Amino acid sequence: MRLRPLLLVLICFASARAETRRTAAVLSTTDSSGYGISERLQRMLADGLNRTQLFAVSTQNITLAGYTPESLAPAFSQSRAELLSFAYVDKDRIALFLFDANRPAKYVATSETLAGSPTGRMTEPWLEARFNRALSTLLRNYASAAFEAVPGIEESEKPAEPEMSREERGQRLFQELSKLQDRQMYVGANIGMARFSARGATASTVSLGGYLGVKLVERLRLEAGADVFSYLMLHGDMRYQLPLGERYVSLSIGIGLNHITSVVTQNRGFNPTFLRTGQLLYGPSLSFDVPLLGASVRGDIRVLFGEATILMGTYGLAYAL
Repeated sequence: MRLRPLLLVLICFASARAETRRTAAVLSTTDSSGYGISERLQRMLADGLNRTQLFAVSTQNITLAGYTPESLAPAFSQSRAELLSFAYVDKDRIALFLFDANRPAKYVATSETLAGSPTGRMTEPWLEARFNRALSTLLRNYASAAFEAVPGIEESEKPAEPEMSREERGQRLFQELSKLQDRQMYVGANIGMARFSARGATASTVSLGGYLGVKLVERLRLEAGADVFSYLMLHGDMRYQLPLGERYVSLSIGIGLNHITSVVTQNRGFNPTFLRTGQLLYGPSLSFDVPLLGASVRGDIRVLFGEATILMGTYGLAYAL
């Protein structure tokens, strides 16, 4: 008999806790990857939200017609949920989105690349690892109320555009969301070619490099890094981001100081002593960045002058910290 009061208290506590959960509907996945994983991603997203014990989660066979409050209203009404979430996936990346009925014209979105699998192909463990990373970021942004305005929402005065397919809508939204998250620090790695000339001799070889960058002011960056080709070369660069009107591609010009630190390999027909270690080289650079979510693809050209001349062309990835 004494257990009855305790059971009643536990039941009341559980009911109260359940009532504090917000209702969330996981919508159909937008899948243009060709992997046939749309239903699996929908289940993974629903399970991940359920495990937090913050939401009362349901799955809904609903596809959004748009991302304005007017377009989202039927989905909120049909699902009877306070939150809408769905996944977008293509061959290169997976993205997660969350819309809140209390925050019209805003969203939380995250993205993770699917490239770089250790096996060189898409596997279940790799998909789960990238998904879990994206989900962790999504939940962290939701918990900190890091909502952003839906891109283009302020441009409602423009004429209506022709109706797009679900795949086109997904791709367009993802392109809008692929603007660089401009943070204070970033790291990068690259690969390319180095062509160097000294004392009438010339050689070319593959170059590998890495760098760490710091945002000093709005458009000014300071970078330090190293390049390895036939030599180990340390460098410091000051870069200025050109004020372009749109940010799907950004251009930067810079000036760098480079130090030939040591000899790594010897090239046929080029005596390594022709390029003296310890010397300083300087010169301009031009780079372009194609921003993603928190990262960017960078291409870079540098011309260095001094006792020798070095032309370097590289490309790689930079990741915002």
